[in-house]
Amino acid sequence: MNRYDLIESQRAGVPLAREQAQALLALGKKLASKTGWWGDPEETPPASVIDISQGPDGEWSVLVREAVGVVSVDGLELVVSPKIPYNHFLYLAAQSGILPRIETQRTEIAPTESLWEVIAHWFVHAAEMLLRGELAKGYRETSDELEHARGRILPLETARLFYQGRPSVACEFEEFSEDIALNRLVRAACDRVAASALLPRELRQRARAGLARMTDVGLLQDADFRAKVDRLTHRYADTIAFAKVLLRGGGTRIAHGAAHGWCFLIRTPELVEAGIRAVLQRALNSRYTVQKKGRKLAGSTFTLNPDLVFGGGLAVGDVKYKNIDPEWSRSDLYQVVAFAAGFDCDRAVIVGFSNGSTAGPIAIRFGKIGVEAFAWDVSPSSEPEASGTVLAAQIAAFLARAARQPARLSST
Repeated sequence: MNRYDLIESQRAGVPLAREQAQALLALGKKLASKTGWWGDPEETPPASVIDISQGPDGEWSVLVREAVGVVSVDGLELVVSPKIPYNHFLYLAAQSGILPRIETQRTEIAPTESLWEVIAHWFVHAAEMLLRGELAKGYRETSDELEHARGRILPLETARLFYQGRPSVACEFEEFSEDIALNRLVRAACDRVAASALLPRELRQRARAGLARMTDVGLLQDADFRAKVDRLTHRYADTIAFAKVLLRGGGTRIAHGAAHGWCFLIRTPELVEAGIRAVLQRALNSRYTVQKKGRKLAGSTFTLNPDLVFGGGLAVGDVKYKNIDPEWSRSDLYQVVAFAAGFDCDRAVIVGFSNGSTAGPIAIRFGKIGVEAFAWDVSPSSEPEASGTVLAAQIAAFLARAARQPARLSST
């Protein structure tokens, strides 16, 4: 298996056979066709998550759009890393609710590991902790042939058994069993890990041991993904969160001609946006509300959907999953100004990222609307929690200024 490391949304040269290129393209199209993959895009999404191109010299290049994880086709493994450092990405993933809260010692990812492998390790560890105790049980409806009646008798089925010379009663009844939604999710994720040829043998063996512990648990059902952990099953929380990520992200497979493909990809923009919003909500909650809220323009079907609405409309903001440049991006600026005009407020912010090498753009004014840019620090020496604290303090100061006076900044 040949492995190549890519950065999401960045094109990189990858030696490919034509069959592999076709399989990758088919895999990207299938994933893009899934309902909800693109979230709520403001523009028409591209036709494929994976873009393949061939130059005049015959060399192939691959780009994976706004997603991280692993893509595999026959003899080829592409490991796709986030645009920001892994420790910041995983911290925001945890804040967003996509992954459980991740302790510092668990966020280190070795260069030889992919996000698929890391999450699989975390899931197996959580499942092993869970399986040390008794599995939760619940009532499920079942039917069977019994010697003595139980529950509701099924007359037609019972009559058929009688005429077949079988002295049994066909019944429907509730059974107290381990075969419940939460356990089916855990079992299915163990099966997914155990069957993956991309994961270390030792990890797959540990997943098979988990399967052996769940012999009375049935196959996964579509409705199981709606299952939630409650007060009585709170110890399932981490295991179920990881299981859902593994099952939803790793469920795309294709067979294209003689080539077979599989991918585990997590779309990143919505995750990062939700993570930053959660950090700001927690830090500013005592003074300002922080929401994602849409507004329909009067007399049209057009809806504005800013990522951040502060204080019920004191200011609006947009999260950009990219580095903030010293010069304003016209498209980003026009978009956030439109949000502010639609929400009838005179302050707007753009939140992005900074690796510490350049400063952000200066504050600017569009008519009565003042716009400022703030960045989440992802420089090599930065720590995610500290970066979140600094960003929240900057946004708090910005909102305090907005509350005191209307925008008075240098005009364009």
